[in-house]
Amino acid sequence: MKLSNPKSILSQHIAVTFLVFIVACSWGQFSLAQNQKNNQLRKEFQTLGDNKKLLERAQLVDGTQKVRVVQNRLVDRSNRLELSLGAGQLFGGDSYVSSQNFSGQLNYHINPQWLIGIEYSTQNNTLSNEAERKYNEALQCQKQDPFCNLTFPQVDYVKSSQSAFIQFYPIYGKMNIFDRSVVQFDMYTTLGAGRKELNSGSSNHILAGLGLGVWWNQYITNKFEVRYESYKDLIQTVKRDQSQWTMMASIGVFIW
Repeated sequence: MKLSNPKSILSQHIAVTFLVFIVACSWGQFSLAQNQKNNQLRKEFQTLGDNKKLLERAQLVDGTQKVRVVQNRLVDRSNRLELSLGAGQLFGGDSYVSSQNFSGQLNYHINPQWLIGIEYSTQNNTLSNEAERKYNEALQCQKQDPFCNLTFPQVDYVKSSQSAFIQFYPIYGKMNIFDRSVVQFDMYTTLGAGRKELNSGSSNHILAGLGLGVWWNQYITNKFEVRYESYKDLIQTVKRDQSQWTMMASIGVFIW
């Protein structure tokens, strides 16, 4: 059996001990540096107001200043003239009449927020299903008995109307159409007044509406609007307060 040399064993022990000492010293220095860094950060957070540079920058910030980043409208609508044609379905009014609306407008855009315009419209009127049923019943009854107490339905209907109005556009945005083009849209409100020609005569009316305008390019636009109108009609000698809703769509062209 071969025995180990005592001197060799002693040298190995010294080498291992020295290596352990070096590693321990290095770890101690790293831990000390990390603790000093953490203490410094903690001190800076606790004394943030004492940092003159940070304090000066904070004082330069104006808390009352508001910054808005909004892209401009794609279509310039300042001082422009628009001609449009539209059609719509009417709801309300005389319950015995079903009506459709056809209109033409001349609109002046003061700026992108405000518009003033005039409108002329005509109505296509037909008897509703209920009115036709009552009309046919009365007709058959009177054919059989001239003294029949069933009467024809009494109706009054709008023939045409003229209006002047103002529109306000407070909200606008942009839409991506199938990644092919970007178009601008505006939401608007309408207020106006005018005069209606009815079968029984004429009546003043007021109107209010909410709408959406889509501007395809610098010349073409579409609008979709829901409008409320109030007026008076006449059945024989009785005046009635009437109101009607219109769902309308139009296409417009800038002519100036």
